[in-house]
Amino acid sequence: ALMLVIMIVVMDSDRRGIAVGSSLNLYEGSSYLLRRYHGYVFSYFIIHQLWFHPWIQSKAHAIGIAHSILLLTQHSLIYTKMHINPYWCLLLESFLLFHALP
Repeated sequence: ALMLVIMIVVMDSDRRGIAVGSSLNLYEGSSYLLRRYHGYVFSYFIIHQLWFHPWIQSKAHAIGIAHSILLLTQHSLIYTKMHINPYWCLLLESFLLFHALP
C-alpha cells in the first residue's frame, strides 16, 4: 500500500503538490512514465493484496477488503472521466486512512 501511495503522490505532485501545495520538482519523464503505466503496477499490487492478505473478522480488514474492491472498480473505469474524478479519488485515498486507524 505504501508503494501505491508514493506512486500517487509522484503522479499528482505537479497538480496538487506533496504537502500543503508544495510541489515536487521531478523530471517530467518520470511522472509521464508513472501516469502511462501505473495501471499495471496497481493491478499487480491489488491482486497480490487480495490473494495473500488474511481475511480476518475485524473492522480494519473489512475496510481494507472494501478498499481493494473500490480500487478494482477504479481500475475498471479507465478511459472514463470517473477514473480521475477528484471526489472519487478522495474517497479512495480516505479509505486508506480508515483502514489504518481501527
